[in-house]
Amino acid sequence: MCPRGDLNAVSALRLRQVLVQAIRHLRPSRLIVDLRGVSELDAVDVGAIAAACELGDSYQVGVFLDDAPFRAVTDLAAAGVPHQRLRRRSQG
Repeated sequence: MCPRGDLNAVSALRLRQVLVQAIRHLRPSRLIVDLRGVSELDAVDVGAIAAACELGDSYQVGVFLDDAPFRAVTDLAAAGVPHQRLRRRSQG
């Protein structure tokens, strides 16, 4: 999945719904959230993503976050997202 732009409380609700649906019902072995197109994450987004990582652990779905905005990496780590889930993929 590839969210885009500034994420806010409204988009966080939709993001959470999509993540929960994918984890609980599709149950892939891993779920990659490509955050390259996201310019900023607010606290609600960070919480939704951190909760998705924990839910993924419960359902044995590895949730990985690719190319999170630099400022959000610290917030995601503080919210309990393990460092190994935060991956840098893009070049440049």
